[in-house]
Amino acid sequence: MKVIKILSVTLFLILSACSTNDGEKYKLRAYEELKLDNGLQIILVKDSSLPYFSMQMLVKAGAVNDPESKTGLANMAAKLLSKSTQKHKALEIADIIGQMGADFGASVEDDYTYIAASSLSEEKTKLIEIFSEIVTSPTFEESEIKRMKKQVVSGIKSVADSPPSFANIIYSSFIYGPHPYGRNQIGTIRDVNSIKRKDLMDFYEKFYSPNNSLLAITGDFDDNIIQDITKAFTGWKPSQVPQKEFPLFPQISGVNIKLISKADLAQSQIRIGHKAIKRTNPDFLKLRLASIILGGGFSSRLMARVRKERGLTYGISSYFGAEKDFGAFTVSTFTRHDKVGETVNETLAVLNKFKEDGVTEKELNSAKALAKGTFPRAIETAESFSRNLLLLRFYNINDTYLSDYYKNINKITLSEVNRAIKKYLNPSNLKILVYAPENQTIDQLRPIGLLEVEDYKRFIQ
Repeated sequence: MKVIKILSVTLFLILSACSTNDGEKYKLRAYEELKLDNGLQIILVKDSSLPYFSMQMLVKAGAVNDPESKTGLANMAAKLLSKSTQKHKALEIADIIGQMGADFGASVEDDYTYIAASSLSEEKTKLIEIFSEIVTSPTFEESEIKRMKKQVVSGIKSVADSPPSFANIIYSSFIYGPHPYGRNQIGTIRDVNSIKRKDLMDFYEKFYSPNNSLLAITGDFDDNIIQDITKAFTGWKPSQVPQKEFPLFPQISGVNIKLISKADLAQSQIRIGHKAIKRTNPDFLKLRLASIILGGGFSSRLMARVRKERGLTYGISSYFGAEKDFGAFTVSTFTRHDKVGETVNETLAVLNKFKEDGVTEKELNSAKALAKGTFPRAIETAESFSRNLLLLRFYNINDTYLSDYYKNINKITLSEVNRAIKKYLNPSNLKILVYAPENQTIDQLRPIGLLEVEDYKRFIQ
């Protein structure tokens, strides 16, 4: 296959920062980009410090692309990729990967599927071969589908026994309503059991194509890598990919509470939130700083009030979610059953004061220091840097987000952060999810907002 585009990016001075007249500039690792004539975009990040080699692929389809009555389909497709191909059965694939001492895995997010493999660099030719085979020619054998269904259903049944995880799943369903972000990524028992081989093949053929995928190659390799990658993916044919149209985020009026009842819980789980922003929103970094101050660490406003002063929980956090479509602003905590009402009321009081008063210059400076201090760790390895590049391309965000990160953080003003808080934080219209025993918590919640109660079993069917 002919390579139709190669873009060399020479940003040396790996992972270092220096002061300039317009603020601190972050110097990125050197990398190259190329695009094959079938549409596959490839990023090459060379790192010869260790004898390793990795491949990361981002397919632009995730749980949001599940049909409404087939939740968990994207997850099943990803998990089954390595279970059978046109050349090998599941055990043979496992044996090939095992003999190389390699790793392979696939996971599904709301908006995309992430597939990764790694090995010693001396095995890179074999890894490229088996990786491309798995990605481009899965067969979804009936026996493997049946086996995977059992595993997934078992996982769905057990998730209710992990209160934080279960609360997160139900909260997403509650906050998003019919929006596809509200779907459980691993699906429901009913939907998973209904998935057929044809459903998997149809999903794969719709979304797994080179023109709908991004590939990052990282590690110790030579100039022959482009030829090797081109050869490996030459048979992967492009296709017409359907575009996802998102419905409107459901409107929230007043304080709406859903109590999911389970009698034997040791603690009550609480999630509070509302609509947030898209990842491309220009206020993304302002809200990140605001979130650090509100609930992003041990010295945050929520921790100071709800944990330290009131002693209602061991931990409470908040964040402004940002995805391809609108994310959710979320406060997450847990408490004793007899303290649920008090914990919710104290949290709402902090949110109202935060919106009304905003943040101080001292708080903003501390948040900036934390944001800048943790940034290098996010891209300190060649693999984490490569994954960040994949995500930037997925969200159509320029690489200057990384190189100008310090500068952009530094130039954010107090008034900008406070304007963003007033614009995007809405404590008067939100949803509250409580996972707790009904008989111990319902009377505490009734005075707070409009309340509905459901049994937890409804959400694992």
